[in-house]
Amino acid sequence: MTPAGHLAMHVARCATWTACLVGAAFWGHDAIAALVADAPAFIDAVVAAPAAVFDGQWLGGLIAIAVVVGFSAATFFSTFAFFHDAAHGALGLKPLHNDLILAGTSAVLMMSAHGQRQLHLRHHARPLEPDDLEGKGALQSLPMAALSAPASSFSMRWVSFFDVPHKLRGWVAGENVINLVVTAVAVGSGNAAAIIAVATWWLLQLTMNAWASHIPHRAPKWLLAVASRFAWTGSPVVLSLVYHLEHHAHPKVPCATLRPDLEVQSPLLQYNETHTQKLAWAQLQPARPRPKTKVPTAPVRGMA
Repeated sequence: MTPAGHLAMHVARCATWTACLVGAAFWGHDAIAALVADAPAFIDAVVAAPAAVFDGQWLGGLIAIAVVVGFSAATFFSTFAFFHDAAHGALGLKPLHNDLILAGTSAVLMMSAHGQRQLHLRHHARPLEPDDLEGKGALQSLPMAALSAPASSFSMRWVSFFDVPHKLRGWVAGENVINLVVTAVAVGSGNAAAIIAVATWWLLQLTMNAWASHIPHRAPKWLLAVASRFAWTGSPVVLSLVYHLEHHAHPKVPCATLRPDLEVQSPLLQYNETHTQKLAWAQLQPARPRPKTKVPTAPVRGMA
């Protein structure tokens, strides 16, 4: 697939999930609003009898909330995959067009995409070294990575502003403003579904130290086994988990095209060889199963 094809795939995927989210918000608005208005009675009922959650009076609202949260998460992760390929310049775009894509993804990811790109490229250049803020979660236990995640997110937001080249600070500042505007519009609208969607995006953003740092680098074998069963979908999120070493070895290859036969000379392996604290997570096991995928096997443009 050409870079233009990957770009079209990202646009289609993001547009589809966004449309689903908007549809779910309109469909479930009344049921969610009724549940929110009746929240005190609902809480009292659940405290008195947990089975009350299945009461028909509130079940519709709970289902609507679950659907909105699900589509919000799908929108977030599809946007994150878009950001990730754009951050690596893997979509063959002109610099200005790539900048616009990054700015657009910031509206859903609740972060400055330009600022995070700076830290992400540093992570690839010096993975898990002391100045790799994005890799901190990989050096912590999962509970500690989750507990420190909010502070880590705000720390990276602050540091990235000063670490990007001066000419990019306007982009970073503007993207932080976009985050605030999207949040303010959702809250100001009074639409419960919109508030739930934005709250879901913030929750995912503030837990990235766990799911975007710790898990991809220290994925347990059972998770890799589960993810590998879905590699046939070509999902960039799934493939970047299953083939994380390949991604570090070939960062300019779009994640949807990662495959088991890419040559792996990853800085993560070099880290494990040169540091006294060995990081023997599943991703660094050379004998790990290599699941077959339906992604193309032809040489990929931009491969290192």
